[in-house]
Amino acid sequence: MHELSQEALYNLIYSAIEFGDSLFELWLTVTFAAILAVYFSSARITEFMRWLLIGLYSVTSLMLTGRWLVAMLHYATYQESIVDAGFTPFPTPVWARGFFVLHLATYVFGSIATVHFMRTFERGSDGDSLSG
Repeated sequence: MHELSQEALYNLIYSAIEFGDSLFELWLTVTFAAILAVYFSSARITEFMRWLLIGLYSVTSLMLTGRWLVAMLHYATYQESIVDAGFTPFPTPVWARGFFVLHLATYVFGSIATVHFMRTFERGSDGDSLSG
C-alpha cells in the first residue's frame, strides 16, 4: 500500500473540513429558502404542495446532514492516519471538539424547527405578519 506524505494528509484534512463547511452553508441556504417559500406562499399554497415542500426539504436536509457526517468521519480518519504515519497531528483543544456536537445539533434541531414551521405556519389575512 502506498503511504501518503504528511503534506498530502494535511491537504486531505483541509479538504474534508472545507467540504463539511460547504455542506453546512448549503444546508443553511436550503433551510432559509424553505422558510421563505412557505412564508411568502402560505396563503396560496395547497396542502399537497405544502407536504411536497416538506418532503423535499426533509430529504435534502437528511442527505446534507449525512454527507456532513461522512466528511467529519474522513477528517477523523485522516487525523488518525497522520498519527499512524508518525507525524504530529493538528493541535486541537479539547473544547473545540464541542463544535462537532454544535454542528450536529444545528442540523438536527434546525431541520426539525424548519419542518415544524413549514407544517404549521399560516399567514394572516392582512398578508403582513411581520408588522405585528
